[in-house]
Amino acid sequence: VNASLINPSRGISGDEMIIHYEDSSINKINIISNASAYNDLHVRMEKDGPYRNFRDKMSSKKMIAFFMEGKIAKLELFNMATTLYNVIDDSLLVGNNLASGDSIFIDFLDGDINRIQVSGGALGEFYPEGKSSKVDTTIYYGAEYFDYHVNDEITYLSRRAFVEYQNTKLSSGKIIVDWQTNLLDAIKVDEEFPKIETKGEAPMQGNSMVFDIIKKHGQIDQGLTTYNQSFYHG
Repeated sequence: VNASLINPSRGISGDEMIIHYEDSSINKINIISNASAYNDLHVRMEKDGPYRNFRDKMSSKKMIAFFMEGKIAKLELFNMATTLYNVIDDSLLVGNNLASGDSIFIDFLDGDINRIQVSGGALGEFYPEGKSSKVDTTIYYGAEYFDYHVNDEITYLSRRAFVEYQNTKLSSGKIIVDWQTNLLDAIKVDEEFPKIETKGEAPMQGNSMVFDIIKKHGQIDQGLTTYNQSFYHG
């Protein structure tokens, strides 16, 4: 039997649902199998354009929803967890962010998504939307764990981290992506050196790296590469 709990802009459903109450208010909801949730948005695609309806979607085998003072505070997704999140900047749709992993934890602030953490083979894809985004191509990224701070527009990727777009792939033990400045900071962790690979060219690596996604150039500290059977470092 499919069970669901729906209000005008949000909904949670699954094959079986256990609802916990505290002082007559919902405190927690356990969805036992085939869990899904959604959050409806009303935003523009262009500055002077009309408002349109979009939907954030979340799904997993199991899900736990926590509430505080009548508002959703946190979602925990387990086993085959996925989330499709619409990236909004100043009431404009910038793009769509698709993320998946073994588990996903989503924090809410005043009813809006504030933080998304993904662990266990975490993978993500960012699809830019029209003129609102400076990025002009799909960006693929992944790590064992990543942490997206929505309001700060910063993503932290840890362990076997990579960011890939067009013909360029940057990998490292840790990568910090600032979506406001479109700068990637790659940092060596253990023996995972920052490395950048471009199709048709020899890879470059170093102890740390800063790369601009838009301008497509960067700076490497203690860099090393090869060219025409020669080694270059500096």
